[in-house]
Amino acid sequence: MVGTTFDPTTPRQYLERRLSALKSDRTSWEPEWREIQDFLLPHRGRWLTTETNRGGKRNRKIYDGTATYAMRTLASGLTAGITSPARPWFKLTTPDPEMMKFGSVKIWLEEVEERMAEMFANSNIYNVLSSQYEELGGFGTAPIMLYEDRQDIVRGYGLTVGEYVAAVDDRNEVNTLIRSMQWTIGQGVKRFGLEKFSTAAKNLYNRGSLDTPVTIHHCIEPNDEYRPGMLGHKGKPWRSVWWEDGGTKDQVLATEGFTSKPFVCPRWSVVGMDVYGRGPGSDILGDTIGLQAMTKKKARAVDKQIDPAMNLPGSMKQGGAGYSLDPGTNNFVDGMGASVNATPAQNVTPNLSHFVQDIQEVQKRIEHGAYKDLFLMLHQMERGKITATEIIERKAEKLIGLGPVVERLNDELLEPLIDRAFEIMMGARGEDGNPQLVAPPPDELKGVKLGVQFMSIFRQAQQQEDVTRTVGYVQNLSLMAQATQDPSVMDNLDADEAAQILGNKGGVPATVVRATDKILAIRKARADQQQAVVQQQQAAAAVEAAKSMSETQISPNQNALGAMLGV
Repeated sequence: MVGTTFDPTTPRQYLERRLSALKSDRTSWEPEWREIQDFLLPHRGRWLTTETNRGGKRNRKIYDGTATYAMRTLASGLTAGITSPARPWFKLTTPDPEMMKFGSVKIWLEEVEERMAEMFANSNIYNVLSSQYEELGGFGTAPIMLYEDRQDIVRGYGLTVGEYVAAVDDRNEVNTLIRSMQWTIGQGVKRFGLEKFSTAAKNLYNRGSLDTPVTIHHCIEPNDEYRPGMLGHKGKPWRSVWWEDGGTKDQVLATEGFTSKPFVCPRWSVVGMDVYGRGPGSDILGDTIGLQAMTKKKARAVDKQIDPAMNLPGSMKQGGAGYSLDPGTNNFVDGMGASVNATPAQNVTPNLSHFVQDIQEVQKRIEHGAYKDLFLMLHQMERGKITATEIIERKAEKLIGLGPVVERLNDELLEPLIDRAFEIMMGARGEDGNPQLVAPPPDELKGVKLGVQFMSIFRQAQQQEDVTRTVGYVQNLSLMAQATQDPSVMDNLDADEAAQILGNKGGVPATVVRATDKILAIRKARADQQQAVVQQQQAAAAVEAAKSMSETQISPNQNALGAMLGV
């Protein structure tokens, strides 16, 4: 780590020293990452900026794609199970549960949720998440840049292994990213302006070489110059600095600031204070490499059996020398008469069933290590072919194993993603200067920091279990009351609480389930109405009684009413 702090007078010295130090820290991770790239995810990873936008065949070491396909299934499974575009996967909450009893709060939060879901659907967020889940499963770490966008409101940019370095703070949270990339000179000038670039870059631009690549570095880190209330980047807690590789000494392309961290960096599993995570790709790497060797040997055995090396009469030789047992080889042998038929150089009859069995066992281990069976079930649930309860029952041990991963993703991916998107969405304004997407919050929420609850399939399964148990309890109490002919049994049921569980945990919209304040208002109005009816009935009864008493004579000169009143 670099001990020096950012100096605005010599920013490049600090930035380049830090980039060099973090690259050195990353070195010990690279051999395994390169093997994961070679054998699992050949089209990921950028170790040189010159590899950007380069095609070519990258899967030359893969003879069996089981691990690659398992990574695809893992990415699809995480998408379906955690951040599915097809169903709500997050819910905004208040720090005080009592606030959720206000109808205005519940309705406003649900409106924000709907707007945010629409914003995600119209942006590239789901595409980036799906791609980065594959990165996460393979390499264990998957950063995503999150920027405000004029067209999509929020836009994400996924990074791949090798093109970034990272650092953590004392809480082991990734708080620094430095990425290196290639832009064309035309792109760079459009973003930063021509005057910010080196003389060499300016000359290329002026000659019209707009598509010539230039290497650009970008550092995002906590802003040690932060002073609340100041203008520019010094008034923001996060600093973003861009500079050209090999550019003018101590000149940067731009220094910007953010009010919230403009990236997320989820990690699959972290040991101690490690910066980078490890994913299933590390666990299955050994089996994957072994599978390639086994598959290659099996293919070679099959070739020798169906296309063996042949011995031919030496008189048929027309040049060349040597002897080979490779499939399809012709060996010319002296002493064989010209009339002798060609014969195989060796009789190869391998027992391929052993090969196939061994390969299948390794394939199963790879798929098991990548959670393929569980994620396929999540995909089936997404399509309505299986319920969450069935997943809980059939794959409980797998869900237990994924529990820490889901919790880490909530902490390092989903919560900061929602926070960043919420901030961008609330700050998005139309041409009239008014909020573009969401109405202002109700008075009850002014100054309140909202929370978020994630509705993953695992969470939904748990909540569905609560709904099922509540329904069963109500039904059983009702049956017991009927069987014993004792309605007092129903006194054990808190009907209001049961109704809230069925509504809130059953996924019923907030506009359908009445808030507590509205329920109390309705009940007060009903009680007032009933009391008014009683009072009217009592008044009518009193009038009728008075009339009856006035008509009842107890003496020639006095009726019963007069006698009661003493007149």
